[in-house]
Amino acid sequence: MINMVNCVHKFGGSSLSSSERYQSVAKIIIGHTQTGDCVVVSAAGKTTDTLVSLWQSYQQQDTQAVADILLQLNNHQSDLIEQLLEADLKRSALKTLSIELSYIAELAQAEQLKEAALLAHGELWSARLLATYLQQLNIEACAQDARTLFILNDGELMHAQNAQQCGQLILPNKINVVTGFIAADIKGETVTLGRNGSDYSATLLANYCNAKQVCIWTDTQGVYSTDPRKVQKAIKYGKICRGQANLLARLGNPVLHAKTLSPLKNTDIKLAVRSSFDVQASPTDIVKEGSAKKKRFITTLQNVDLLMVEGLSEGEVASVSQLIQHSLHHFNHNGEVYLVVPAAQTYLVINYFAGRANISESNLNGCAIVAPEQDVNTLSLQALDLLKLHSIKPRFVHQDTGYALLLTDQFIDSDIQS
Repeated sequence: MINMVNCVHKFGGSSLSSSERYQSVAKIIIGHTQTGDCVVVSAAGKTTDTLVSLWQSYQQQDTQAVADILLQLNNHQSDLIEQLLEADLKRSALKTLSIELSYIAELAQAEQLKEAALLAHGELWSARLLATYLQQLNIEACAQDARTLFILNDGELMHAQNAQQCGQLILPNKINVVTGFIAADIKGETVTLGRNGSDYSATLLANYCNAKQVCIWTDTQGVYSTDPRKVQKAIKYGKICRGQANLLARLGNPVLHAKTLSPLKNTDIKLAVRSSFDVQASPTDIVKEGSAKKKRFITTLQNVDLLMVEGLSEGEVASVSQLIQHSLHHFNHNGEVYLVVPAAQTYLVINYFAGRANISESNLNGCAIVAPEQDVNTLSLQALDLLKLHSIKPRFVHQDTGYALLLTDQFIDSDIQS
């Protein structure tokens, strides 16, 4: 199969949080893309959170709050348009925005608002504004609504049909600015791809377009041994293998999500994580298993529950992960099967298993050590000694191939991690 697209780039909300950030992203696109490439975008800044607040106010029938939040959205989007666009492009963008916000207000009044369709506006606004700004800079660009590219039937992506759609709609003579996070069902209704859905949109698109690589531009410089915002001595890695990246994702590491990595399985598509705030910084490449030495990581866990599940199958883990939009980690310990679940989702997960799941331990914090197999035992013992030194008693300890879980009552803060 020919490579239709060289690279799919993805920019998150923090990379598009102001007009200056849009300008920086445009510079990155000019320097790092070629015609036919795709740029997947999230909603600008905190737009999704604002739209979620709007939906909540609508559900509570708080008409005043709905009106206030619509005004807030209008001000934010209008400011971006005013600061980035000129003349006819600006007038046209402001007019379109005004029509859309009026329509949302009408739907709210008629009690016909739908959650996914409402949330989709964040990405639509980002894609349209970035594409128009690039056109203003004389770059051949177009905005693409992913609801025409990603179709789901009964919650499952229709891969063959979607690849065909992408083949027809992704334009080889333009930079294609594509909405992240959103898709459509077979009836044409909007659906969302869940938490961190835009990263997933980027890797799906790369798979469907047979791209050579995916570049996720974010607010950190790559993947570190631990959270660099909390631990000064965190080490940045140039390469990590997909297996460790997957394990970290399942254990809640926020840089990459397991769902993001799944479309790359059994492909040669390269994945890089880079900083949109420091373009000169080298990326972290996520490479095929065996192409990089295994590294050492500490990732913290906050407010999780440990569930014991009878007769758990791999397929069920995937289904329940999809249900709660969070990749879950499961393991065997003393003959029992356990699931690590974010506490906020426990109720849903227990319901899903209909009497087969029980809470073994609740309200846990702690950390996971991910490391080469031969180092796990030593690092785990060192970590336990350190916790003892800080009078932190583990409630549950599990050691496995390539990782150890140390679950405690207290949150493990940065001075202990370092």
